[in-house]
Amino acid sequence: MQRENLGNNNLLLPNKLSDIDWAHMWHQQMDEATFRGNGAGFWDNWARSLPLKTEHSGYVEELISRLELTPDDTLLDVGAGTGALSIPLARLVRQVTSLDQSPAMLDHIMNGANRNGLANITPLHLDWAQIQVGRDFPQHDIVLVSRSLPSNKGITHNLRSIDAAAKRLCYITWKASGYDEIESELSTMLNIPYTPSPDYAVLYNLLLSMGIHANVELFRTSGRRRYNSIPEAYIQIVRSYPAGETEQRAIIEFLEHRLTYSDGYYYQQKNSLWSLIWWDKSLQKSPNPHPQP
Repeated sequence: MQRENLGNNNLLLPNKLSDIDWAHMWHQQMDEATFRGNGAGFWDNWARSLPLKTEHSGYVEELISRLELTPDDTLLDVGAGTGALSIPLARLVRQVTSLDQSPAMLDHIMNGANRNGLANITPLHLDWAQIQVGRDFPQHDIVLVSRSLPSNKGITHNLRSIDAAAKRLCYITWKASGYDEIESELSTMLNIPYTPSPDYAVLYNLLLSMGIHANVELFRTSGRRRYNSIPEAYIQIVRSYPAGETEQRAIIEFLEHRLTYSDGYYYQQKNSLWSLIWWDKSLQKSPNPHPQP
């Protein structure tokens, strides 16, 4: 696929890099984000309605086209979710390990593997914050963390674990901009401040402060996400925001007007700019003079 050069103009502040606590900035911005993520129980419930969900944005194809893979590779898919990546990647590499904290998600992946005649996917039910490389699983040639970067034990700890789990390459995808149009509109409607999730530049500079010299590539995706009902859309879009009863009614009314209804489903148009942050282990040789804890 043709790659779009979108630039990396705001990644690095070279003279003052060591003075900034990027890990603290990451956690502060995550904690202050208006619409935050959810735990394993949420994803278990979400998985039960997966057969009704579709999202055709080109994300999977765009991402896979950028990965350096060989048929002999082993690949660890962290936060594997629905298996949207594990299943096509299993056709391209020798072995895929799908790690997720949700048993229901892993069941969904293995059902998909069986339907596709794939015998080289291993499910692994673990919370990334609790893992120990070598005890829970061996190193893999490639570690992939797609749209699900764990940070609950500490972003620095989890990034070090990602690095330790890979023999050759590490790949992380994150929104290039934390801003989300529908989240912003919801915040305006609720008359609350809108704080997006951290920008990818925070992640890049955190890795650099850890002595990891990463590459960054940006790519766009565009498509529609389908919901079976307004309550389902509410859970997906509002996530863990603690809405009161009056706010809940207002959000439901907002979604009924904001989403497109057709043929018994509700649709949300999604136009996203993603960052692919990756590094080659063989190039990470120089010691870090200013390591963050």
